Amino acid sequence: MDEAALCAKTSHAMLSESMWAQTARDRQVTVHVTLLQHQAQGSETGLAPSTSLRACACLNFGPTVPQSYVEDFMGYGVELSSRTANRALLPKKRTRGRRRIDRTEILEAAFKLLAEQGEAGFSVRKVGAAAGVDPMTVLHHFQSKDILLRALADKALSTVAIPLPSGDWRKDLLAVANAYRDLARRYPNIFHLHFRFNATGPADHASSEIVYRAMRETGLPDAVAAGLGLAFYAFVLGFALAEVEGLLVPLSPREEEELNALDPLGYTATRAFIPAFKKLDAQAAFNSAFSAFIAGIAARAKV
Repeated sequence: MDEAALCAKTSHAMLSESMWAQTARDRQVTVHVTLLQHQAQGSETGLAPSTSLRACACLNFGPTVPQSYVEDFMGYGVELSSRTANRALLPKKRTRGRRRIDRTEILEAAFKLLAEQGEAGFSVRKVGAAAGVDPMTVLHHFQSKDILLRALADKALSTVAIPLPSGDWRKDLLAVANAYRDLARRYPNIFHLHFRFNATGPADHASSEIVYRAMRETGLPDAVAAGLGLAFYAFVLGFALAEVEGLLVPLSPREEEELNALDPLGYTATRAFIPAFKKLDAQAAFNSAFSAFIAGIAARAKV
């Protein structure tokens, strides 16, 4: 194949000579790679090195290439070849990638963040920063913020002791109630999540099984027992949250003053309870409420 034919076959566009020099500088790396290929082709076809080199230039810049630029190409090729060879002799630097992290480590970091700062200071971005990963890694393990929060609520519940069924439905319900009260006191910034999800996961299902077994042991029909089981959770969770939010504490002087200012004729019962509110004891209040709940179930089941 002669020089003209090779140029005609490989050329894709005609560039003016005035543009050629700048283009050569911008594309010298491409020229270098293509040069090596076409030098080999030139030796195979019997073309002179300069012809092969001109063919290389044609491939990249069109057939109208001054001889001076062919020589420039040769200079670029030698220079780049030397640099490439020198780099190849240098030892390769080890790249330090991100540390691999598993789901448990992310959950631990998120749990600590939520327990300390509450949900107002909680985000997927902050969890990633605390765990030393990017937010997308967090979402790879927990597909959304809600899924992560649900897992955190279940992790919190798994930290409290819930006894195995004892065969006494009253004792079993009391044990679960006390476990949730303990949970609320230990993790007040996490406890509220148990109102958001119908069930948080394995730990929640384990506690629910104890409650539902206890309800069935009363002998009540399943439809009735199931409703009472949910009512039990509403009572226990609500009471525990009221405790940690400071709603079950003795009446303050300011609050007493406000109640005393109420119309005696319109608020006779409220004013009558003021002395009891001033001496309110949360544990005594829980014992009374729980006993009333249990007594109601027993009366309904006639046991």
